[in-house]
Amino acid sequence: PRVLVREVHRVNSLLAQLDQIPTDEVWRLQTHWTLAPWLSVLLVSGAIALVAYCYFRERSPAGAAYRTVLGLLRLVTIALILVMLSELLLAGSRTGRSRFAWLVDLSGSMGISDASPGSDLSRIDQVKAALLADNSRLLKSVADEYDTKMVTVAKEPRTLEGGLAEWPAEIEQFSADDAALTRLGDAVSNLVQQASQPAPQGIVVWTDGRNTAGQSLSAAAEAARRAGTRLFFVGVGSDKSPPDVVLSDALADEVVFVEDLLALGATLRVKGSVEAPIKLTLRREGDGAVLAEQTIEPQQALEAMPVQLLHRPTEPGDYRYVLEAAPVDGERDTDNNSVSFDVQVRKAGQQTWIDWQTDRPAGQATFVVDPCLGQQTMEFRVRARSEQPPGSGGAWPNHRYPGDWSAPSSVTFQGSIACQPAAFLPLVSIR
Repeated sequence: PRVLVREVHRVNSLLAQLDQIPTDEVWRLQTHWTLAPWLSVLLVSGAIALVAYCYFRERSPAGAAYRTVLGLLRLVTIALILVMLSELLLAGSRTGRSRFAWLVDLSGSMGISDASPGSDLSRIDQVKAALLADNSRLLKSVADEYDTKMVTVAKEPRTLEGGLAEWPAEIEQFSADDAALTRLGDAVSNLVQQASQPAPQGIVVWTDGRNTAGQSLSAAAEAARRAGTRLFFVGVGSDKSPPDVVLSDALADEVVFVEDLLALGATLRVKGSVEAPIKLTLRREGDGAVLAEQTIEPQQALEAMPVQLLHRPTEPGDYRYVLEAAPVDGERDTDNNSVSFDVQVRKAGQQTWIDWQTDRPAGQATFVVDPCLGQQTMEFRVRARSEQPPGSGGAWPNHRYPGDWSAPSSVTFQGSIACQPAAFLPLVSIR
């Protein structure tokens, strides 16, 4: 991909800016003196002053020159003792080459394909292609000048074993971990704060986004600055949000009559870059026939936009209608492209039984009337408790052995008797 080609050129520019550490042999004095510098100066000064005072106050027939020589010999003896205590030695060492690290993000989002023109590679596939291009030329050019290390970042950082010869085979196996978050801060900190090795001169991080877990990247960058490590980030993926069409907030009448006009509405939202018109279709679940359709321009739905399709049912029954938006090019999540409606279609004049407590179309359940409703007339029907065998805890007898439904009846609650115990009303229709 063109973006990664540009980034690879920038990586080469970064390498040219890094300072090489010399590899010549270096000789230096090493000590194991543990006292603080100020305490060391105080100790030496005190020893010199004490020796000088003792010989100055000494009353001896020896001359001043003789006493001076004796004082110097005593100071030399003290100095030799201090040198032995400090374990002073002259050591030679040859410094190694500068260290360099590659850091590859394997979090779940790296498995996304951005559907760029002419390529359907996922983000991690693009990284693999850049690292292995021209027979791993980029990796080899860095390995010629630096001691290199490659670390992958998923749930835990993992360092690739072996050397450059074994890396291509391991890089080919790179894949995104859907359960992993992006822990770049932790990985960078581990690289620059390893006690057993010097900090790398530079770290190149291949990632598609910001840090989402663990130590913050700003704290890790500060640790890298103090260690003298330069960070360079190679961005992978698209700078635009992926397209996504969302339908939500389904709204429709739950009960209608045959030949009534049924309006089924929802809220349409468009996210990301969508250029083609959005096609909405209405179907019954299990039936591929299109009952209604509508086309929306994406610019209209950048903000939440209410949409509504109309349908006139011709047959009674219980139906589930599905309002669906056709997926657009590049859309990955199509689970939110549809909403459903459960609708009861009744014949004209047919009464609709309403659940007393929920005020919804009635099902097979038993409820007790709340008598404190004020004056009103209701039509209801009941079913008898034919027997009451033992049942599970909380189960009512009617739930276990329901009787037959009675013919519709009516009852009127008036005035002072409105809050007295009332009849058993499983299903009612308020007039």
